[in-house]
Amino acid sequence: MAEQPPLRRARTAKWLSGRYDLNYFKGGTGFSRWRLGFCLILAVVALVWLGGELAAKRQTIYSAGSVSAAHSFFGSRCEVCHTTMIKGVRQVGGFSQTASDEACLSCHQAPDHHSQGTQPQSPSCSSCHVEHQGPVRLAHVQDAQCLSCHSDLKEQKRDTLIAAHVRGFEGSQHPEFAPVLKRLDTPPAIIFHHVAHMGKSLKTLNQDLVALQCADCHRPLAAAGHSDWKYRQIDLPSETTPAPDASHRVRPDSRRELMTMPSYTQQCAGCHDLKFDSLVADSLKHPESQKDVLALPGILQQKFQDYIRRHPEALRETPQTRIPEQNSTPAPRDPDTWVQLRVARAEHFLGQNTCKYCHQLEPMSGAAGLPRVKESGFKPRQMVNAVFSHEAHISVTCESCHVFSHSDNLQVTEKLLPGIATCQACHNGTPAQEGKAENGCFLCHQYHKWDPQREMFPSKYTIEQLTGTSRAADKQTEKPAGEK
Repeated sequence: MAEQPPLRRARTAKWLSGRYDLNYFKGGTGFSRWRLGFCLILAVVALVWLGGELAAKRQTIYSAGSVSAAHSFFGSRCEVCHTTMIKGVRQVGGFSQTASDEACLSCHQAPDHHSQGTQPQSPSCSSCHVEHQGPVRLAHVQDAQCLSCHSDLKEQKRDTLIAAHVRGFEGSQHPEFAPVLKRLDTPPAIIFHHVAHMGKSLKTLNQDLVALQCADCHRPLAAAGHSDWKYRQIDLPSETTPAPDASHRVRPDSRRELMTMPSYTQQCAGCHDLKFDSLVADSLKHPESQKDVLALPGILQQKFQDYIRRHPEALRETPQTRIPEQNSTPAPRDPDTWVQLRVARAEHFLGQNTCKYCHQLEPMSGAAGLPRVKESGFKPRQMVNAVFSHEAHISVTCESCHVFSHSDNLQVTEKLLPGIATCQACHNGTPAQEGKAENGCFLCHQYHKWDPQREMFPSKYTIEQLTGTSRAADKQTEKPAGEK
């Protein structure tokens, strides 16, 4: 009979518990010892790294992010901005200090906000121009900074003279431009209609048929004297400006943001002359001021005296005019009386016909026959509180923005200035989105009240102080030791 296998030992709970070390938690395992060693090594490496950065006097490891492109050349020197200024002297600073306005103003000549009336407390420089956001342009301030006051400006500044409720630039968030509303209420004192000059053949004084284009009357300021205007005064001497030198090519848009204002001698004289009498072939020179208007009687008198001296037979001719009252005037018997009569008639003709054809006139006391000519009101920059450049908009036609009425009713006032709806057609969002163009407040408005005649800004830092290094040019000029 085969032998029976031994019975298995009974597995009790007491027997199983004896297989485990009840003090296992008092000692470490291989994994826990490896983890502890790794953490210690990381701590040592971090301390060595921090010590090396401290020894090298670098603080970039504490930076919240890269600085803007304009500040990148001293981006590793936190103490340039994160410091305090006492009486214009920079104190020892570092990353732990807040960037102060004094530090900003030591490099930037930033004037206060517009000084009209009482102003609310100005925000700090760093609250609008936020650094450590990457290579952005600090001048591109977020709309929220402007709207914090301008969304309800009456609450911030009760004596404001500008729009008090601006919430953005979309739809009705921004009011209509003030110069556009002013143009409708008080149109310019020049009587001119584009519909009478554009899109049709006109006849010049030389009897040439021409079709006017925008460039015949308007040019960028930089090109005002580049060449003669097509319809300038015939006897006007050429006043072309010399070609710009190479330095002008550095900024190709310099003085091209605004357009020239048309003048009689440059744009109108080729088609409209200033005749004052059928006997005298000469035309008058267009007056440029009210002082020139007051000198017209003397000019007329001289021209008629010259004429009667050359043509004494004119005394025997009986003058006839279209004004019945003047036809009853007896014929003059001497040259002086003839000249006085002709001057009076010429003044009446100029005031009631020639000048009145384009200008708005007002009677002036103490000067019979001489009206006061109202100023045209045209200026190169119509929107004085906004930044605008025609050069930045050359991709669109002139008529796209400057829309004139094609009605034959010449009593309708021309607006011509683009309204806000024209700008909103393109400037409708952020460039980060396709089909959108920038419409932030910074694009058209300046927070600081810049004075173009401000004095030279007194700089306080050298290149070495900002960068912390010596210039390469200085190193190249240094002589080796012992060299004479």
